[in-house]
Amino acid sequence: MPRPGLPAVLPAIQRWTAGGAQGFGWTGNGRIVVNTADSAALAADARTFATDVGVVMHQPAPPVVTGVLGDARAGDVFVGLGSTDQLGSEGYALTVAPVLQLSARAAAGVFWGTRTVRQLLRQSRTLPAGAARDWPRYRIRAALVDGQPFPMGWWFNEVRELSYLKINEMRFPANAAGMTEAQERQLDAFARTYHVELTPLIDMPAYLNVDETPLPDAYALRGDNGEKFDGALDLTNPDAVAWARGLITGYIDGG
Repeated sequence: MPRPGLPAVLPAIQRWTAGGAQGFGWTGNGRIVVNTADSAALAADARTFATDVGVVMHQPAPPVVTGVLGDARAGDVFVGLGSTDQLGSEGYALTVAPVLQLSARAAAGVFWGTRTVRQLLRQSRTLPAGAARDWPRYRIRAALVDGQPFPMGWWFNEVRELSYLKINEMRFPANAAGMTEAQERQLDAFARTYHVELTPLIDMPAYLNVDETPLPDAYALRGDNGEKFDGALDLTNPDAVAWARGLITGYIDGG
């Protein structure tokens, strides 16, 4: 359920405590300030976050700088690692004040916290004062994408959208998606920057007759009358099993 005074996000924030002090306002001149001691762990995610903020605000990405909390000014977002063990490796704490403060035990938690901030700022440039503590209910949050030959730009946008909703795994039928191995590697590298794991599914053997790797006739399963079952592999044939394993190994090695 939406938390009073704070724009609703998906998934909903686990705990929100309203505060009585001044809240946060994005002025257009804000920065992403990464705690100096944590810059090695958080700099890359901070740059991704900055790019996303720029898109949401329809402006150039805000600068990413390093410093301590005392260096941050009103309108900045300060991110760092802190003692939030009870929130787990993907949980985070968010303090809404003139300087928006985001902390977590691990980099993954900080990143998912930036997804919440992105959703909030997309709805309002001003946020009420308070404190949020949030963590995922499930370790695996997966989405299955239909195996269609979508343009590559669509796949990149899908990764962004899944990450926006804190979904951390995208599953898709690899041999029906129309991507080359090089394109899959490119998409995988991009997905990692958004903390989304790609899980290509090898449809074996149901779809083997409809893509570029047809099922050899000699390896097809046949009934007692000799009639071939369309797309079914004869698992009693050692050569058929070896062929299928080679095909799967090729996908694994390519990924």
